[in-house]
Amino acid sequence: AMFQMAALLSNKDLDIFEPNKSLYLYTQAARLGYLDAQLLLGSIYNDSDVSIYNPQKAFEFYRAAAKQGNPEGLYFYAEMLLSGRGTGANFKAAAESLIIAAEKGYAPAQFLLGDLYGKGKGVTQSNSLALKWLKASAIQKYQRAYYSLGENMKKGASSSEELQEAIYWLELAAANNEPQAQYLLSKIYFAGEGVSPDKAIADSYLMSSAENGLPEAQFEYSKRLEEKSGKNEKTAFLMISAAENGFAGAFKQAGLYLRDSAENSDKERAAFFFKQAADAGDGLSQLETAYNFDDGIGFPKDRKEALRYYKLSAEQGFVEAEMKLAEAYNHGEGVNTNFELAFEYYQRAANKENIEAAFNLGKMYQAGIGVTENTKEAIKWYEKAATNGHLESQVNLGMIYIVGQQTLQDFERAHMWFNIAASRGNQ
Repeated sequence: AMFQMAALLSNKDLDIFEPNKSLYLYTQAARLGYLDAQLLLGSIYNDSDVSIYNPQKAFEFYRAAAKQGNPEGLYFYAEMLLSGRGTGANFKAAAESLIIAAEKGYAPAQFLLGDLYGKGKGVTQSNSLALKWLKASAIQKYQRAYYSLGENMKKGASSSEELQEAIYWLELAAANNEPQAQYLLSKIYFAGEGVSPDKAIADSYLMSSAENGLPEAQFEYSKRLEEKSGKNEKTAFLMISAAENGFAGAFKQAGLYLRDSAENSDKERAAFFFKQAADAGDGLSQLETAYNFDDGIGFPKDRKEALRYYKLSAEQGFVEAEMKLAEAYNHGEGVNTNFELAFEYYQRAANKENIEAAFNLGKMYQAGIGVTENTKEAIKWYEKAATNGHLESQVNLGMIYIVGQQTLQDFERAHMWFNIAASRGNQ
């Protein structure tokens, strides 16, 4: 009677609508052991969108329902024990509750129990028991079980029949717009695993998975479309979506799209994604992040952070980063002047055919800065730069051959280099 009266008082369409009194009567009924009231109050207090959200009270009422052996109560009680909402997390107690509910045939509990057996949480890990409970749930058409069952069956398939059954459950999940199932099926059809290879079907599943928001599918579909028709707004949208959804492999590409887009350039967002990729170890993104800290794009200007990212990028062999560090140590830009380190970074960059680095090595060898003076080595590096059109190297070579430092004077060579420099406008 209390429960029925509470239901009437909670009806907004009736003149007797009194929500506070309704809640009081529901509570009284629940405390007297009325199962429906316990379950209802558990769901009300477990709803984070309502003003009276109270996970501790939700746990209390679900526990009361569970003690009566009610499968739904057992399930939600276990679910709260797994999440730790309203109580401390307790996987073992959760598993014990789910076993009772699962054995009573409650499909959501069977699904969750299968997941626990697969992961070995609260129970001893067992693939066979995971499959048993996932299949029991799926047979009852509990849709959340379709993908998990199909995925687990595929992993353990030892025959074509088992693989076909796995594909059956995955296709059911995919038909219910489960993006992970669609993604896995795209791989299956692309590789021809248990099916005839079919790129069109594979692409269709990949597209559906991407459209349903799976970040790895968005990344792969973007790359697939780019291979077919080049970069465009759709490939950019998919890549940026993958990055926004946390897929690490998309961070750099999203940054490049946002940096380089003629229509939708957004250097601030690009800086955010580059830093994500940089912190995951991508060398190009470390270089871009260093530039952004130097220029104050996306972050306040911070020379110390810029140098830190230049060093990370240089460690991966990026010549631009090596040059930035060489210049910093050569001129004391944000660090103490250190000619030896400047020489080291110039040498690393010069060995990668960087002409400006070769010129600077020539200067350092000629002047004995950061290295023992050696005019022959200076000539070697100047010539490397000069033959690639570096004007100052051409002039310096001309001067060396006139003066004859550590080598015979060679007016013919001096004349040649001065003429080359003059032809390029040097007076």
